[in-house]
Amino acid sequence: MIRIQFMPAGTTTGIARFYLQDDAAPMSDYQLVCTLNWESPNVVWVHGLMGRGSRKLWRDFAAKLHEVGVEQIRATRAEGRVLPRARPHPDGNGLVMHLKDLIDQPVDSGFVTLWRRCTVCVQPRVSIGSGALPTRDTVQTTS
Repeated sequence: MIRIQFMPAGTTTGIARFYLQDDAAPMSDYQLVCTLNWESPNVVWVHGLMGRGSRKLWRDFAAKLHEVGVEQIRATRAEGRVLPRARPHPDGNGLVMHLKDLIDQPVDSGFVTLWRRCTVCVQPRVSIGSGALPTRDTVQTTS
């Protein structure tokens, strides 16, 4: 779960906290924390990234920012530090991650894209001992 705390009105700064649990309490321990600084309504800079995160946390982070209209995540990182799936900015000023690329292109691992989820629909009243397993016809992909 990603929780973004926006600072008082009139500022362009926020704090993002990354939690392992989807229902984390407000004061529970977080895995990652960073400061967000909006350059424009659709470009956000990530500063002071601290902690360790999983791919799921990064996907949730990208999805959360995409929900609020962000198209581009930018960051300046020290040598050896990365912003997952980011590339050097053409002007040489930090790294840039285009959320549109993450949505439109499949991830390198060959799994489904970030905002596509696969759900298995199981027929009701199927006993466990019947050997009935979900088939290709009972798997639905939703976007």
